[in-house]
Amino acid sequence: MHRFTLKLIVIVAITVINYVNCTPASAHLHPHSRNLEREEDGSFKPRDHNHLGDDGSHNVEFDHEAILGSSKEAEEYDTLPPEEAKKRLLVLVKKMDLNNDQHIDRNELKAWIIRSFKNLSEEDAEERFEDIDENQDGRITWKEYLMDYTGSSEEEVGQLIDDDKETFNAADLNKDGYLEHHEFVIFNRPEEHPETLAIILRHTLRDKDVNKDGFIDFQEFIGERGAEQNKEWILGEKERFSNEFDKNKDAHLDSGEILAWIAPSNEDIAEEEVDHLFASSDDDVDNLLSFDEIIEHHEIFVGSEATDYGEHLHKIDHDEL
Repeated sequence: MHRFTLKLIVIVAITVINYVNCTPASAHLHPHSRNLEREEDGSFKPRDHNHLGDDGSHNVEFDHEAILGSSKEAEEYDTLPPEEAKKRLLVLVKKMDLNNDQHIDRNELKAWIIRSFKNLSEEDAEERFEDIDENQDGRITWKEYLMDYTGSSEEEVGQLIDDDKETFNAADLNKDGYLEHHEFVIFNRPEEHPETLAIILRHTLRDKDVNKDGFIDFQEFIGERGAEQNKEWILGEKERFSNEFDKNKDAHLDSGEILAWIAPSNEDIAEEEVDHLFASSDDDVDNLLSFDEIIEHHEIFVGSEATDYGEHLHKIDHDEL
């Protein structure tokens, strides 16, 4: 099949999928990032979207990344002997302890987790940046991004990525036509940065606000997703709409409520993570985590349980055979 024809078929297929799902154009998947994936309702996946399994169990990898601020370091910790992991964790805990009282309170832990989220975003953006920056000049042009995105030219893609172009321009803070490293962080996770929230809101209203009144009611919230769903699903979504997002109980979502739905706050996620870590580690229930409590429960914070370490050693032995 002719290469151009094949590309055209792919582009048309993606366009149809986006239209049917009624999700913004920027919701389609990029080859090097999970960050722009969306939930079924069109919202950005919250940072903790994979924290809970179907059985309610916690994904410990999320906990470890929330403390270490690096996926790579979290993987490294899983290969450490427990005593080495404890030693390194103690160094981090001392940095968390802002008032030097030998305890970590909720505010200190939350501030640390938010810092970790920022570092994780920068780490992920750096990996994508290196893939996209083909000429290795330390900045990304729209053309480089476009080629990485589709492997084709802007003319072939047409209107498919107008939303991404608008976000690219907003992230280009100095308006020089390039994205440097710190600007690409904004582009890579637009839901986390004030520079791009207005664009996200505008795109959401364009795609969801059918009657163009500037709000989103329940029918617009479920959109075409509800057409083939059963009553139980609709009632569940109604409860989510009313209890999670419609804070002022006026039966529709205003701009602030829309953003809380579409672009989940890392502040809220950090607070939930603090609650989880305290519930798992605050043995004397004094609403403080002592250094000893954290080190005692080091596997919750940074991994490196003895079993994980043993499995790693077994894997090394197996690979060497």
